[in-house]
Amino acid sequence: MENKTNDKNNIEDFLGSVFFEDDTNDVFEESRRRLREISVDRFNVCEFKKKMKTSIVHQDDYINEIANALYILTQVQDEQIDPSLKPVILAVGPSGCGKTYSWQVAAKKMGVKVEILDCSQVTPKGYKGKELSDLLRVSMEALNNKGVIIIDEVDKLLEFGDGQIPTSLYELLRVIEDTETYKDVLFAFTGSFMIVEKYLKKKYSNPYNFTEKKFNMYDHLEIDDFIHCGVPVEFMGRITNIVRLNALTMDDYMDMLNKDNSALHLYKQHFLEHGIKLDFDEEVKREIVKKSLNSCIGGRIIKNELTRLMMPVIEKVSSCKELSSVHIFMKEHRVEYKFEYFKSKQDEIEF
Repeated sequence: MENKTNDKNNIEDFLGSVFFEDDTNDVFEESRRRLREISVDRFNVCEFKKKMKTSIVHQDDYINEIANALYILTQVQDEQIDPSLKPVILAVGPSGCGKTYSWQVAAKKMGVKVEILDCSQVTPKGYKGKELSDLLRVSMEALNNKGVIIIDEVDKLLEFGDGQIPTSLYELLRVIEDTETYKDVLFAFTGSFMIVEKYLKKKYSNPYNFTEKKFNMYDHLEIDDFIHCGVPVEFMGRITNIVRLNALTMDDYMDMLNKDNSALHLYKQHFLEHGIKLDFDEEVKREIVKKSLNSCIGGRIIKNELTRLMMPVIEKVSSCKELSSVHIFMKEHRVEYKFEYFKSKQDEIEF
């Protein structure tokens, strides 16, 4: 809102100065042209959030943070705002809840360039492996120095220190503060930070802290909680926004499975284009969702399970041109397939 007000004030100042200098039609047209230039191709936060919510479930706070951060980035790239005002987001949450996937969706829907740097690949200087500087250089080249770099699993990077600040972390902090070389790049960090979660549970274990019926300890997550758990002050001091992603429920996973851009929908669409109707019983969907709920990789298991379930279907489709429909259902706790053909032939197989 502040940025829009500033834009408006800048426009009014420009118009006022122009009209005082020369109140002519030519000047008025020039002012209108400048106004259009400032408004053209502006990043629409509301439109972006609507598009994101067609793919991302139960992570509205994270979507809001991403939307606002990308708006600021576009303003920096258009030289409308100082680069030092770019936010630095730290996204915390369990594996498979959408910390990096949300940025990948943003890249597809809005044409934003996003590179993900995996800190689990980083080794300290002097050890065989990949150094942070090498990974950053590759990411910057891929972005052509303009876009978003996600530092994924940053908590893994912090583990190398054994109580000391890792050299690679100092290197990363220098990069974040370099508003010249990385002027047009937005940095965001993600990690599970399980040690912080354990600390919060202990911190709020006192029953007197649970006076509210729906008390959520993550609503009270603060920078000091990370520092108390050993995360370096130098790192947390650069973080402007902390967002804790919600753990997904069974309903959330079912919503993910049924979305128009889900892997299930893509499979259905693909086979329908070849004249084959693909149908999943709700019970089969629930089994997929249960595995996601119980898996340590969360929503990623949905695609894995669908790939596994589709193997017999793909094999049948590749060898039979008369196939008209496939029905996947549960029978005695097993997944079974019913194939129907244009020539009234049909068969069932177990999997």
